[in-house]
Amino acid sequence: MPVGTAPIGIAIKPDGDFVYVTNSSSSSNNVSVINTGSNSIVATIFVGNLPSSVAIKPDGDFAYVANQSSNNVSV
Repeated sequence: MPVGTAPIGIAIKPDGDFVYVTNSSSSSNNVSVINTGSNSIVATIFVGNLPSSVAIKPDGDFAYVANQSSNNVSV
């Protein structure tokens, strides 16, 4: 399944409904959200520069993305 350029990190929501993929290319700098039921991208979320990893809060309410070149975390 095509996502943004240079996918590097992936996390699955605890209920299994969505997958979050960090796309680390400077032309992307976003997270692709994939619906696992339809295997389709349902959202693209722009974050900081060079997003490298993503973690999901155990209750599934928030995703945390580490942005390596921005030196910050997107929530």
